[in-house]
Amino acid sequence: MNSKAGRPADKRTAILEATLDLISRNGFHATPMSMVAKHANVAAGTIYHYFDSKEQLIDELFLMYREKVARVIIDSDDAAKPYRDRFRAVFLGLYHYFVNNPDQFLFIEHYANSPIMNKMPKEEIFSFYQPLWEFLRKGIHTGQMKDISSKLMAWLVYGNITSLVKMKLSGDLSVDPMLLNTAVNTVWDGLKR
Repeated sequence: MNSKAGRPADKRTAILEATLDLISRNGFHATPMSMVAKHANVAAGTIYHYFDSKEQLIDELFLMYREKVARVIIDSDDAAKPYRDRFRAVFLGLYHYFVNNPDQFLFIEHYANSPIMNKMPKEEIFSFYQPLWEFLRKGIHTGQMKDISSKLMAWLVYGNITSLVKMKLSGDLSVDPMLLNTAVNTVWDGLKR
């Protein structure tokens, strides 16, 4: 690959990274494209070479992180283990991923609570939770977990994970291994059959 061919990908990546950094700190509305351009060290018009609008840029970031979260769930799950151990691994895998990638976590939280989210088709938005739904369905189908909606269950599990991440990132609560163990066990006890 020559350097000319490499530059556009680098600018595109710089735009995505700048957007993530700024939105995670400032939110969507306090992050104008001019600020993104300055932070990415590109001309404002360059952004529109890669993205038609701010919404498209934000949607693309969301879809990119949706894939990363799905990968965490897949990589954390070991089908050879008992389901309770698998549940623990997925729960902790997501928790540690978000704690270690706070910008991505904050971006996803901003996205989930923004009117911008309403512009993307619901199937695309809810597919964020699809890997977790599928994982929890396995527990329901094998009789390990209560026979309730896997979508409801996913919201309950994800909500507990995000609450712990927020406590950890804010410093409001020392989230040590003992507290994490208590959290996982409490959620498991509420959902197991």
